[in-house]
Amino acid sequence: MNMMRYGNLLPAFLVLACLAAPATAQQRMILPEVSRFFKPDYSIREIDAFEATFGLDAQQKLLLETLLQDYEMDFLAGVMDLRDDLSSLQPLPADVQSSYDREQETMREDMEKLLKTIQEHQSDPDFRDNLPEYKRQLQERMNQHNDMITSIVPERLSREEILSIGESMIARLDPWFEEQDRFQDDFFEGLRSVLNDEQIVRLPSFERSRRRERYLSQGLLSGESVDVWKILRKLSLDPETSRRLQPMMTGFEMRLDEALLIRNDIMDRAVPELFRALHSDDVSRCVGLFDQELESRQNVRAFIDDIARQIAAQLPAGKSDIFYNDVLREGYPRLYKPTRTHRLLDRAANLRNLDAETSTSVQQLRALYLIELKEVTDELYLLLQQVEPMLERQRLAQRYALKLVPFQPELADKLQEGYLHRTEVDRKYRDSLKEMLPEAAWATLNR
Repeated sequence: MNMMRYGNLLPAFLVLACLAAPATAQQRMILPEVSRFFKPDYSIREIDAFEATFGLDAQQKLLLETLLQDYEMDFLAGVMDLRDDLSSLQPLPADVQSSYDREQETMREDMEKLLKTIQEHQSDPDFRDNLPEYKRQLQERMNQHNDMITSIVPERLSREEILSIGESMIARLDPWFEEQDRFQDDFFEGLRSVLNDEQIVRLPSFERSRRRERYLSQGLLSGESVDVWKILRKLSLDPETSRRLQPMMTGFEMRLDEALLIRNDIMDRAVPELFRALHSDDVSRCVGLFDQELESRQNVRAFIDDIARQIAAQLPAGKSDIFYNDVLREGYPRLYKPTRTHRLLDRAANLRNLDAETSTSVQQLRALYLIELKEVTDELYLLLQQVEPMLERQRLAQRYALKLVPFQPELADKLQEGYLHRTEVDRKYRDSLKEMLPEAAWATLNR
């Protein structure tokens, strides 16, 4: 089963691009949020990544390009067929049905022409270079279709109509998911026939890396989307340290992959259940599904936080702090990115035209600021990890027009108070720096 399947759906009126028209605000409150359009798992644009990972020779690269092109073309044809099936789910009044049908038929004819053109030129030497233009034409026609459908389709549907459409859509999409599996199985069968035994051994690691690149960014909570591998690569470690870390990093990669699979499987299974719970006004079941998703997200975040600390402990002293601070800045930017006061103090400490006494005072002020800032920020970090899932739970409820009693609102208030206190600390040290510096030096810092 493909990961994030139901998360890929465009529900009913939202059935993406060539599938239907954009959703109204009313519909978005009731139907699950959609992260992206149905997207093939592999693309011809990834040929360079395949070549670099597996060390393809010229003949293998040519064969793999053909496999990727066939896979994408089959996938696009499947999406077009699905569009026709899903378009019948939209309950249009009789006076606009004929206009709607004409636009759908015109859209299908245009898509078939474009697809035929692409297939006819697939063997051209410059086919790969022309792909962006083909995709631009496809997107432009989809946008025109959306504009036309928006002008035809009624503005509002009742909650019952939307939920009924959603149930029907879920049932009709199951065969499409099976077809996606078949496309993927055919691609992998072809890929294995192209690779030699030594190259095939690299497949599991390659797939884990691709899943991490594709799904890690879909985190909802702070710290859930940090790619420690990418941050580690930026450090340009010496060969000996890299070799020493490799076994540990392989183990981390496998465990994170498992956590992502669990998270995405929970999200896959939750969407049809959420439709049914909304349909029956089962608020407690909706909340239970929210909590399952948020717990899986917290597990991913906790694992990333843990491996970041373990990696930092194994790095040379000079690299350890750089790595861990980069992890915190990427995962918790509101907390750990340098503040304006921090930047001012750093620049003031490097001013060359200060007298010795003022320069010493600036250095001392900077040291005191960093100590106090760390204390406040570390408290906020712990509080944010506790409060953020509760806030996201409330946001999910609001998205689906569910009324929930706020859970431990005093914690949310405490978080806001913490942010305000941090702002006050910044202001206090910024004012102190202004008083300490000559007017010209302060003006220089604020240019």
